[in-house]
Amino acid sequence: MKFYRFREEDGKKISAYQSNFMMSRIMKTEEATNIGCIYLKENGVIGYHQAVTPQLLIIVQGEGEVRGDSDDYFQVKLGDAVFWEKDEWHETKSEKGLTAIVIECESLNPALFMPRAAKEKKMTVTNAEEYHDPILYDKENESHAPEIPFLLKWASKSNGPIIDLACGTGRITIPLAKNGYELVGVDIHNGMLEEALKKAGNLKVPIKWVEQDCAKLELDLKSSLLYSVGNSFQHFLTNEAQDGFLSSVNKHLEMSGIFIFGTRFPSAEELLQPNTEEYWRTYIDSDSLQKVDMYTISQYDSLNQIQHYTTIRKYRNKDGKIVDEKRTNISLRYVFPKEMERLLIAHGFEIVHVFSDWKETPISQNSYEMVYVCRKAKSILGGINNGHKRD
Repeated sequence: MKFYRFREEDGKKISAYQSNFMMSRIMKTEEATNIGCIYLKENGVIGYHQAVTPQLLIIVQGEGEVRGDSDDYFQVKLGDAVFWEKDEWHETKSEKGLTAIVIECESLNPALFMPRAAKEKKMTVTNAEEYHDPILYDKENESHAPEIPFLLKWASKSNGPIIDLACGTGRITIPLAKNGYELVGVDIHNGMLEEALKKAGNLKVPIKWVEQDCAKLELDLKSSLLYSVGNSFQHFLTNEAQDGFLSSVNKHLEMSGIFIFGTRFPSAEELLQPNTEEYWRTYIDSDSLQKVDMYTISQYDSLNQIQHYTTIRKYRNKDGKIVDEKRTNISLRYVFPKEMERLLIAHGFEIVHVFSDWKETPISQNSYEMVYVCRKAKSILGGINNGHKRD
């Protein structure tokens, strides 16, 4: 897989016939050539397959991701072109939609006319259906923020910037910043950060947003207080991902600094839910004013300690008739208390408190959540990776 450009700055100014335009040449062919236009809508995909002939994909609108015969995805946008050799495995997909011209020809050689372009690997984002629609996420979650009083208490004891890991749309980041604290919000989901940036801008709240994998964190700062809410710890599904996340936290936390996070309590009631459609809750859509009934289907994988959830939203009109339905899937890792204790100690933390909720209720057999307050006791080595800042 090779990348090329066909942007204005790569072209040649044409003045013949009293013209005045820039032309970026793409190809020349002397044999049969197939040229077509493809349209990928939101979450569209051209499945993983082999190219039957040399193929050039030219992005003319939108953006997406491509890959060759590896699992590494690369982001492409307007002005990019991707070339695959005959028999090369490849895939193209787009969350927001894209339009592209496809050229297929046995003698295709884009290097004759177009400059090569360097591309960096796109951060892999999996298990993310619940976050593809930031507006829907806020409708269902923004009004619920029990963590704020608890975090404000600990923020008052901190110095310098506070780091919100897996910050999403800024549900907690923005309220803390409105209270006068310096916040850095980190998330791997581009769409969620775009919405957070927009919300903070509307409120004129200064926050630094960083697009980065929290399990491979590399920031240019350390903090005396890091936190991660919304049970985000459960998104790290493997031992390696959990190790990466906790190592990243340790690396960016000052000695004796505080790390706060919550995760669901792995009770029998929580894990052994029926794998049939179960009613969860109802809310009113703030835009359409439709009643939305939410249901879940759960299936627990005890070998990997992962609960697979399907959330079903049934939209009803004023007569109570179902007029639309939307399903999303997510997988969540559960960690048992003694397992968590050993995990935290191994990554250089001492546990200061474990609560049952954000009101500091003592933990018990009947808890639904575990809220941990940890102190960095020692430094450990951890993996890092570059991210992209948004100011």
